[in-house]
Amino acid sequence: NNQLCYDKNGNKFTKYIFLNEIKNLELNLDDYRSWFKNQFRIIVHRNINIPKKYKKKFKGKLIVNLIDKSSCEFSATVRVHGDVKDHIKMIDGQIYSSLNVRLNTGNLESIIKFILLLPETRNNENEVFASILLKELGFITPRTKFLNLKFNGQKNKFIFQEKITKEL
Repeated sequence: NNQLCYDKNGNKFTKYIFLNEIKNLELNLDDYRSWFKNQFRIIVHRNINIPKKYKKKFKGKLIVNLIDKSSCEFSATVRVHGDVKDHIKMIDGQIYSSLNVRLNTGNLESIIKFILLLPETRNNENEVFASILLKELGFITPRTKFLNLKFNGQKNKFIFQEKITKEL
């Protein structure tokens, strides 16, 4: 399945996207204000667990910037990921959280569902190392790598991990 992409001059073309071609991701939500309010409610909620009522889905656009300076745009649905509040943090008034992403159009190396994890929730580099090691040992593992994400203007490093689905 090829994606509709644009080269650095704005020309349209179709492309199959490999994970190793991705430079970074950009995510823009249609209703960022509601997203922020929802995130803030999770932070001030007194329980350490993230209640199900705050795992609302939000529509947006995911832009995949490739190493060759071209980019591809997808319609996506996003929600907060995780059961415990270690998946959400506030730094200098900015809220960061692990994200559960579903591509409504297109795919990244046949992946349509993936998680963008705050690195500290998975012991940073250890998650990426462990998945590579297990794959080398012949185990079926979700594709995992570090990616930078610009989310409504905020830049942060995340662990990209394929969701364990039948496509895996």
